Amino acid sequence: MFRPVYGDACGPLVRCNRYRRMDDMSWHPKDIDFLVYDKIRWDREKLVPELLKPILDVLTHRGFGPT
Repeated sequence: MFRPVYGDACGPLVRCNRYRRMDDMSWHPKDIDFLVYDKIRWDREKLVPELLKPILDVLTHRGFGPT
């Protein structure tokens, strides 16, 4: 998929995921409601106010402010 743009600068990515059964922690008290993973790398001046800020504003308005 990327070869037409990047040529030989990239190659196949082989990855093995191993999952183990995780313990049920639903009973444990939680102090974090949302994790916002900001991966905006390009056009931040445009995308932060247009994309990220409205999401954070809704969460704040609903009582989920930053900690």
